Amino acid sequence: MLTRDRRIYEIFEQQPEIRSFLPDVTISSNRCIGIEVELENARSLFDEAYKYWRVIPDDSLRNSGAELVLRQPLAGNDLKKALHELSGVFYNHPEVNASERTSVHVHVDARDLTVNQLGNVLTTYIAAESALYKLGGKNRYDNIYCPGVSAATEQMSVMRQIVRPRNTTDVIRTCNEWCKYTGINLRSIIERGSIEFRAHEGTTSVTRIREWVNVLLTMFRYAENVENPKQVGTHASLGASAFAERVFRQKANVVLEDGVYERYSHNNYINVIDLLSEAKEYKPEPAKDVKATTSDIESILAELDNFI
Repeated sequence: MLTRDRRIYEIFEQQPEIRSFLPDVTISSNRCIGIEVELENARSLFDEAYKYWRVIPDDSLRNSGAELVLRQPLAGNDLKKALHELSGVFYNHPEVNASERTSVHVHVDARDLTVNQLGNVLTTYIAAESALYKLGGKNRYDNIYCPGVSAATEQMSVMRQIVRPRNTTDVIRTCNEWCKYTGINLRSIIERGSIEFRAHEGTTSVTRIREWVNVLLTMFRYAENVENPKQVGTHASLGASAFAERVFRQKANVVLEDGVYERYSHNNYINVIDLLSEAKEYKPEPAKDVKATTSDIESILAELDNFI
């Protein structure tokens, strides 16, 4: 049997983060972050050296494509300084651009999470997926390099193994079987001890990148403190506004802006029900036919008491 309070770094034989960071009011928590910013027309960037960023050629992009990658995961005040330097890069090189082929990938350190907290993160992600794609770029949901998990139905079946694992092997198998080309990449847990979020479109706006990082950090803070995936499901059943305010707190207004999440949150909620069910395969219902009620999720969540 798997002890759900076992840490991810123990399962994958990794080293936990031991560095400490000065907090900063512009960064939502001191959890370490890695960032990769894809750019095109970036030839001039290779002529300079940066304190916090490496410039890496990216042949998948056009016009001297490159990635600006944090030299190491950072948090708090150090992350603020790195973002400030990135802002200077964009200011001094107005010729670089973020086309529809580019994206921003953010890695959030997951090594210290327990198995239960990891399940909380994933359940929260599914419950808020449409909100995250609204922030990252609505066109990203159907992008072949980062589709939503609920659009890649086989991934929902894989994810269920880590939300309701029977043993350590289930956790390891889930990460090994995960397809990295989705909005959330669990293979990165094996490779880097992080969860990679790929849903954000390319941008040269440091304000947008900071906002995206803070939304993800706030989501992780909620997942660290909620009791278990069952409770996430209960919170998701309360509706878009109540769930966003509980999960994203001061960022709730950003998530709820323009009503996109309100329109699609019910479908996210149905996906949570499927994620928490005992079915071996994920079989979504057509959105227009779904008539779930709070009692639906209560019956499914009651079954989880034997597992959580």
